[in-house]
Amino acid sequence: MKIISLIFFSIFLQLCTTYEEIDELLVEINSGKILGRALVSNSGRTIRAFTGIPYAAPPIGNLRFKQAQKVTPWNNTFIAQNKPAKCLQFNPFIRSFVIEGQEDCLTLNVFAPQEIEGKKFPVIVWFHGGGWTRGDASPYGPEYLLDHDIILVSGEYRVGALGFLSSEDKNVPGNFGLKDQAFILKWVQENIEKFGGDKNSVTIWGESAGGASIHYHMYSPMSRGLFHRAISHSGSLYNCWSDPTRPGVARKNFYRFAIEADCAKSENDNTEEVADCMRKIEAEKLTEISTRSYFWDNDPVVPLQPVIESFDMEEEPFIKERTFANHSVHIPWLIGMNSEEGLLKVGAMFNDRNFLNELHQKWNEILPHSFYYDHLDNSQQVEITKILNEFYFGNETLSETTMSDPKGLIDMWTDGWFIGIFESLKYRFENGARDNTFIFHFTHKSTASFSMANNFLGTCHVDDLIPLFQLRKSFYYSSVPTRHDKELTEKMTKMWTNFATFGNPTPENILGIPQWPTINNITSFKYLQIGNENGKTESLFQLKENYYIERAELWMNLRNHFKLNSWESD
Repeated sequence: MKIISLIFFSIFLQLCTTYEEIDELLVEINSGKILGRALVSNSGRTIRAFTGIPYAAPPIGNLRFKQAQKVTPWNNTFIAQNKPAKCLQFNPFIRSFVIEGQEDCLTLNVFAPQEIEGKKFPVIVWFHGGGWTRGDASPYGPEYLLDHDIILVSGEYRVGALGFLSSEDKNVPGNFGLKDQAFILKWVQENIEKFGGDKNSVTIWGESAGGASIHYHMYSPMSRGLFHRAISHSGSLYNCWSDPTRPGVARKNFYRFAIEADCAKSENDNTEEVADCMRKIEAEKLTEISTRSYFWDNDPVVPLQPVIESFDMEEEPFIKERTFANHSVHIPWLIGMNSEEGLLKVGAMFNDRNFLNELHQKWNEILPHSFYYDHLDNSQQVEITKILNEFYFGNETLSETTMSDPKGLIDMWTDGWFIGIFESLKYRFENGARDNTFIFHFTHKSTASFSMANNFLGTCHVDDLIPLFQLRKSFYYSSVPTRHDKELTEKMTKMWTNFATFGNPTPENILGIPQWPTINNITSFKYLQIGNENGKTESLFQLKENYYIERAELWMNLRNHFKLNSWESD
């Protein structure tokens, strides 16, 4: 009898505990009640996690190629505990072009500390990278960041053809993925207080295409007033792949897709009728057509870029003019890049000699597509290629021996794809930004890296996120963090959440970190180098001066001389 009583008493205690936990994890937002679940941070703090919350109506049927619409409220409690679906996509970097995800994908996640009566937490909204072609929010969890008193919001947004196809008129205006992000920011303003968040202290943060998205939001009238600070890793408007596409290019792409989808016969067909047809075909078909957008390998790395919506349209434009918004310079901005970003492109080639040989054989054809100067006439393309050859390899004509040296290849793709952050800063300062800009250079050698080379060749694109998110559990199951790796996680998360709280990553002394200075020009500045300098030093944080200035000037001069920049073009 005693045993039976103990069993019933145990069940009763479990039921009581479950009820208390459910009560704490039940939140009522504008759309209805949601039930989350409990997680644990890296240091053991309790996290309230709400995943897969629909923030907009499914963008399917007649809502395909339109900006996000409000979701229909639900009556029952929504179980916000499951891993959300990716938006429909494929991965150009694994070269198999496997299609995954679904079109009905507009969901977001909220990760919050245990609620403290009367306390409002600063909010960080994270937008993933992936070249506006792929990616999702799920790998970027709260385990490290929620060791600190912030709320993390992340979400899915449309990518590829479904997110960025444009007819350059009102029928398919484009920028749908960026408009999804703006819709997330509006959702945060309307709902985040229900989770204990401060809607007047919102920091937007992204990496790669996510970092460039942040820069777009700093200029977009659609996003104005919805956030207060910004963080960009490895992405800004002045990278060649993130520039708004030149007038006419998006329209040509639109008709290419339409013709391949049997929705048009020529570029003279009526765009309204074509768009209606393309709303009826399978979404997977449009994504499959996207896989044919590459000239060689994954070039151009972003086949469908954002557009300037300078045409008459029925919807609110995301970016209407090719000018800077003056208010953007007052937004505190933390920005930086990694020392060997170009490994994203060339890292795998050093494991495949045939691939490297093919790059050499097609060099003069590949470079204009990879660095987005293929629209110029042939003589100008040849001239730019010679300038790049001379600068990075010391010779206008390349040999196979020259191409075997990884440094020139890595540096060229590092700069050609990512050094545009300096041009972005140049125009920011020329437009009046003062004392609210922090720049970093990430140079860490870790036990985990996104470099695909067998031997360590440097700090690759995305490596800077490994200390900030628990990416090891998604990508590097067997890698064991070193003491340096653990220290970076502890201190980088502190600096990043400090910035989200105060607009300054080092408002107070953080053990072992120098006071991080602001900069107001790109000719003479101090920056924070983060990491063990690719395994060469014990110091993880050093103040240094003027990185990559000569390399940045090369690309700024090329863009200005050959009018490569379409952001401020006529």
